[in-house]
This record gives sequence, structure tokens and C-alpha cells, in this order.
Amino acid sequence: MVDIFYLSNDKHVDINVIDSVENIAGQYPDFYEKFKFRFYTLDFNAPEPFISDPWMLFVVYNDTNKYVCNYTAVPHKKFISLNWNSKSHRRKVLAMMPHLDAYYSDLSDEQNLTEIPQFYPNGYYKDRFDYGVPKEYFHALIDVVTESYVGTASHFSEKSYKPLYYKKPFITVAGPNYYATMLKYGFVLYDELFDYDFDRIDSTEERIDDILFQLSDLNKKSIDEISALINWEKVEYNHQQLYKVRSEYYDNQLQSREFSI
Repeated sequence: MVDIFYLSNDKHVDINVIDSVENIAGQYPDFYEKFKFRFYTLDFNAPEPFISDPWMLFVVYNDTNKYVCNYTAVPHKKFISLNWNSKSHRRKVLAMMPHLDAYYSDLSDEQNLTEIPQFYPNGYYKDRFDYGVPKEYFHALIDVVTESYVGTASHFSEKSYKPLYYKKPFITVAGPNYYATMLKYGFVLYDELFDYDFDRIDSTEERIDDILFQLSDLNKKSIDEISALINWEKVEYNHQQLYKVRSEYYDNQLQSREFSI
């Protein structure tokens, strides 16, 4: 098996696989019958012939210990939202945050929270895109996740992994079918808190507006009232389900050579 990792950001691309062994099918008569081409992608809305493999990153994260954090706290704010840069959908979410009982960060605008590297026993991971969750994360009840891509093409990244790992209820601004995909793979929804009809809305603006309206409405309740609404058995269940997801690519990986293009 030959694995080719596509790393280019060029949106206009043709990939050509060239027979350079002088008529390979002449040497191996069943070559055409046995030849398989698979394009795996994290995009959970990927059309055929692409293969949606949405949990590839989660499987990788489950194999690391970099998320282990020994800090604990009792939440005293209702929401938290961690953002690296101000893409348009994040700007819309960030504009709402000062009107909520919330902590929030925007690293691109130096809106930072309190890093606690001393509580990461396996080392503190940080780069310009990501860093260990801050102290305020443990002082907030619900994570308002903003995924990187919120159009039709969308995926589950470390932003979605963190609330599942740290056992925190969450609502995510992502592409349509985000929650339908979670349900398909065995996760449960916090429908005691949120109405997930927005998950079927194609319009990004309408989807975000619906989420922000629900956050504003939930913000009217006290933190004790919100905490009492939460089904904490679901939170624990989703944490356990995190370790049951599989990646078709990584589970079936029998590679002999790798190429990055």
C-alpha cells in the first residue's frame, strides 16, 4: 500500500498517478481489478468518491497524553469560548460574549486567558494555533466551541475534542450535520439545554444566529439553574464514547511507503 498525504493549500489541483514501470498491467494482469484509490478526509459532509473519516484527529489525540491537566475548579461563569483568530463566524460569536456571563479569548487580538502549564504533568503543549486549556476553562460551565470551518465542508478538531475530554457540556459553531454525525457515531446531545434544529440549516448566518439566540436565552438563567438542567450522566457518557470512535484509515493502515504532496 502507498499512502499519499496531500498537504497543499492549492484549491485548484489535479493529482496524476503515473504508471512508470512500463505497462504495469502487462506485468500484473489483475492490476486493474485490484487497484483501489481512496481519498480520506476529515470532512464529515464529504461527497463521493471521497471517504469521510471524521474521527482521524480524535484517534490521534486519544493516543497522546498532552491533554492531561490536574487543575480542577467549581464553575462560577456560565460560558467560555476559546478562539485563536477572528474569522468572520468567530467575530460574530465574540461580539456576543461581552453580553453573556462568559470568559472568552481571541489570541489574534491579544485577548488572553490564564495559562497554567504547571498543571500539565506530561508537558505543556503550545503553538500559534493551540495551547492547553486555560484556568478559566475549569471555572466555566459550558464551552462555546467555534470550529475552523463552518460551511458545508467541516470537521472535528481539537476544539471539539476538549469539552469531550474535560467533561464539559458544549455547543459548537460548525458546518451543518455536525450533530447528526455525532449522533450517528454514538454520542448523545444535550437537548435539555439546546434545540439542535439549527444543525440542518444550510445558511451559516442563520445557523449562527440560532445558536447565539439560544445562548442569550440560556444566559437569563442562573448558573445553578443551568447546572441543574444538565444531565451529567450524558457528559460522562460522551467522555467515554470519545475513546470508542475509530478512524477507518488508521484502523486499516498497512502502509509500505508514504508520500507527501
